[in-house]
Amino acid sequence: SARCFDSCFVYIVLLCNRHKMGVCRSRHTVLQENEDPQITHDDHGSKKTKRHSTDSKKRRDKSRGGTGKRRRTPTAEAELLPNVFKLLFLGAGESGKSTLYKGMQIRYGAGFSEEDRSMHTPTVFENTISSMKTLMEQSQLFDEAECDISVDLQRSVDILSEIKEEDALIDQTLAEHITALWKDPGIQNTYKRRAEFQLVDSAKYFFDSVMRISTEDYIPTEADFLRCRDRTTGILCQKFYVQENEFHVYDVGGQRAERRKWVNCFKNVKAVLFVVAISEYDQLCFEDNVTNRLTEALAVFDNVCNSKWFETTPIVLLFNKIDLFRTKIESGVSLSACFSDFEGPNKDYDAACEFIWSQFEERNKTPKQIYRHYVCATGDQDHVSDIFHSVHEIVLEYGRSQQESDED
Repeated sequence: SARCFDSCFVYIVLLCNRHKMGVCRSRHTVLQENEDPQITHDDHGSKKTKRHSTDSKKRRDKSRGGTGKRRRTPTAEAELLPNVFKLLFLGAGESGKSTLYKGMQIRYGAGFSEEDRSMHTPTVFENTISSMKTLMEQSQLFDEAECDISVDLQRSVDILSEIKEEDALIDQTLAEHITALWKDPGIQNTYKRRAEFQLVDSAKYFFDSVMRISTEDYIPTEADFLRCRDRTTGILCQKFYVQENEFHVYDVGGQRAERRKWVNCFKNVKAVLFVVAISEYDQLCFEDNVTNRLTEALAVFDNVCNSKWFETTPIVLLFNKIDLFRTKIESGVSLSACFSDFEGPNKDYDAACEFIWSQFEERNKTPKQIYRHYVCATGDQDHVSDIFHSVHEIVLEYGRSQQESDED
């Protein structure tokens, strides 16, 4: 969780440089898909988002970096400087790259202000309503009677069905309808079969929180912000300043249509952070609803790891959603759902972790070492600074030994 996430960032810094660490500020930038690969700066918008604004599309576009003044800053030359280090998040869709990216800014950069978070209120509403509508629709597709929604909730079903989630506000009345549906046995049984259809991981979290988010003065909390799902398009970049050093951290969309843009970021990368949703070994890809998600992740990793761009570049595998993975494994969902040659043991969390790691490790056809960390991007990130300081001296000592080795 937080410990894994924090130690991972320290480890990346270690791979890139040998200097003392002390993050003091960050900058968030966004590259639109119709622009060339240069950083553009986004100030998160300058106008406070109002809860009862009827123009939710503008709010949603603004939260995605679609509006606001920008100034273009070339970075290709800057990233060749000895004190500038470029880190690149890669991975398949739904892996949690953007959540880790946001978490990194919260923990090591300027974070997100109340105004920043308020601009994601429409996304929280959209995620919540869309998720319930998905469950309602899927319950009708399942033949089993146990997935049928109670006839007493027909009015709630009708109300939710008529809502266009992209324009909706969740008030107390709507929240009560969502709560009633969420408690329904038919919806619960449908939810248990969520691996068979597309449903965001945060659905349960927002259903359980729906009364809170329906309040008049609701602004997404840090936890809400980390969990709200907006597919990344284009290329995002944050700058972290670590004493005399500058880190450029890039996030790109993981969906298939977005991967053609990845090459724009490949130059001068000092480390690749490849994110894998380890819990999705029994789920299918959003794009075709046929390909296993972990199979897709392995194929993408193979291409990245053995690319000419990254022949000697350190790659850190971030096995994300480890909390969901443990729950699935210990409840008996076998890895054979993805790997036909897996012979067990089932319900053994450690053995499952090692098996999946071996599948990725053997894809590496280069002499470089692959590093791994198990993380939960949405986990409790309190006291991460304490963990950061506890490993500080270890990192310094390791850095000094590496410097001595380089000098030899």
